[in-house]
Amino acid sequence: MRSKKVTRQLKKSFDAEISDQDIIRYADFIQSLPESSEKNELVQFFIGFPKLLEMMEESYVQMEKNVDIARRSLEISSAELMEVNNSLYNINQTFDAMVNSLEQGFFLFGPDGQIFSLCSKICETLFEGNPAGESVADVLKVPQDKRSTFTDWISIIFQEVLDFEDVANIGQKFFPHSGGRIVGLEYKPVRDQLGKIQSVVVIATDRTREIEADRKAQGMQAYATLVVAILKDRTRFRQYVMHSRRFFLEMRELLCLEVFSADALTLIKRHLHTLKGAAGTFGMITVKDFFHQVETDLGKQEKLKDAQVFLREATRQCENLFENILIEYRDIIGDIIKENKAIREVNLDSLNSFAGHLKGPDTSLDKAYNSFVNDILCVPLHTVLQQFENLVQLTAKSLRKKVAPLEISGEDLRILPERYGNVWENLEHLFRNVVDHGIEVDILRKKLGKPEAGHVKISCHKLRETNRQMMEIKVTDDGKGIDPEIIRQKLVKNGVPNATSLTDGELIKKIFEPGFSTAQQVTETSGRGVGLDALKSAIEEMGGRIVVESIIGQGTTFTLILPLLNEPHYVVDLVS
Repeated sequence: MRSKKVTRQLKKSFDAEISDQDIIRYADFIQSLPESSEKNELVQFFIGFPKLLEMMEESYVQMEKNVDIARRSLEISSAELMEVNNSLYNINQTFDAMVNSLEQGFFLFGPDGQIFSLCSKICETLFEGNPAGESVADVLKVPQDKRSTFTDWISIIFQEVLDFEDVANIGQKFFPHSGGRIVGLEYKPVRDQLGKIQSVVVIATDRTREIEADRKAQGMQAYATLVVAILKDRTRFRQYVMHSRRFFLEMRELLCLEVFSADALTLIKRHLHTLKGAAGTFGMITVKDFFHQVETDLGKQEKLKDAQVFLREATRQCENLFENILIEYRDIIGDIIKENKAIREVNLDSLNSFAGHLKGPDTSLDKAYNSFVNDILCVPLHTVLQQFENLVQLTAKSLRKKVAPLEISGEDLRILPERYGNVWENLEHLFRNVVDHGIEVDILRKKLGKPEAGHVKISCHKLRETNRQMMEIKVTDDGKGIDPEIIRQKLVKNGVPNATSLTDGELIKKIFEPGFSTAQQVTETSGRGVGLDALKSAIEEMGGRIVVESIIGQGTTFTLILPLLNEPHYVVDLVS
């Protein structure tokens, strides 16, 4: 039985319905024709025509099967495609919900500094607008005078001349939000299959609550630090109070001068910086922060007269804040804040030893006097220097660095600490600079083959110079050293005329000059160029000196040469 499709096709081709009998009749008719080449061709055609029809039938059947399979496959594919689309939609919705609930903003930028269209929704809040398609410098509100440096930073990232982590660490850390939010910034690389950086992800995190909580925790820690510091060394704290009050008095006297000079301003800057550092050491965070703000605002005063007027009010506020803190902590401090005199705490063994000298059968007045000076008035130099351990660790923690405990070695020298004026207060600047400028972060130290924790060593020795006893204190770190070329570049930038002709040794000495600093920006620990200048002045006032030696990549040594004030005739001056 011929299928309807074949029958329809035959009718369409021959304009009539063709049956098998018709085909046989056509074949008989052709057989009766005279012999010719056309006759033979027609005979062959009709002989094979039934077979052709069978092949057509088979082809139609197969085509129907294929069409049916294709139709069913298409129906299945459409269902699968719809299911995949639904899954992708749900995944995208889930991803958006997760990303936008993290309170973190994400956007990417390329080598040209343009931000891609893909941004998380919370970016509009954290960056105060939609960053998509904008310049990353505009979005991060990079100041105009720093745009060139920012562009260079992007170029260095994508050229990959340095490790990404190292370059990212010098990038902008916070977004200047106008609403008072504290928005922290992090940077992550996006690499292609060959490992080359294609783009950079900027991750913005609202750290406002975290930092506020951290500040509260710091306040509690500061309180504990103050308690421990006072209980551990009440004498040192008394000295701090005494020196602070003396500084305030000197500052008030300078500010009352009819002619306020640049030298007077320099001295006040030293006092402020020293007071700030000491306040931080004893955990007086409120005082330290206030002094830091005064230093910042003082830098904005363009004229000496403006600086004098500003400092008169600022000094009054600083002094009031300082005294109020002492009153607030009176339960811990006690009445020592009323005692504006040096006090020595002596252990019982020392007193018994001195009593033994007085009672001995062959004791002379000189021997007893020397025993009194050495055992009661003088204190071990190691004990004085060990007090800087807390300062070093606090500074390291604030800078997210690691520093091993101080290593103190050398001779067991005894001194009269009160006779060293401002040296101990200003020595704090040296230890802060060592941690800030000298010691590298632990990741970099590890790459350099150094221990992750930096080492600061102090050695003490006795010297004799021109008939007087001197002591040598060496402070050595194993940090990155001082690069003379960085100092030269800073001097050239500041317009120093002979900067290009100075030797390395001459360049390194410049770190002690007033106002000089290689820091890129002012922080709570460095950048004002005041600390080392103040230390050098305090040492020289005592007839001493300070020198520095440094090897790039290996570390720096500061050598302090000071009079050894432990001889009896100094005591006469002390008590007179």
